[in-house]
Amino acid sequence: MTARPSERTGRRARSTRSSSRQGSAGLYRTGMRTALAALTLSMAAGVALAQQPPPTVPELLSAEARAALGCEGSGDPAVIREQCRLRDRLSGRLAQAGYCWGRKGQTDEKKDWHACQPDSIFEDDIEAVQR
Repeated sequence: MTARPSERTGRRARSTRSSSRQGSAGLYRTGMRTALAALTLSMAAGVALAQQPPPTVPELLSAEARAALGCEGSGDPAVIREQCRLRDRLSGRLAQAGYCWGRKGQTDEKKDWHACQPDSIFEDDIEAVQR
């Protein structure tokens, strides 16, 4: 009678169930390594983004002017809506930076962005008028 390979080495033969569990464990470990690597990369990207300086006021002013032109343009209504939303977000960021749109009593044609002063139209004043 010929001995099986496991009997020749003195080791017990692995059962199919045992090897499938180890295969699953290997897949689990590989999946966990992949997930850990992805998490590490996303955290590194977040750190890189956090280290970028915020846009300057001149950059915000330029972007807001371009978005305002796009908002007043003609063409695809979806593009116009998006430009108007962008203009509104940029206006909020300018207000957070201490800039105001126009002064009290000014006509619309004369309004522009400037560092807020006591006679400026503050963001809250605009919201109160729209209510």
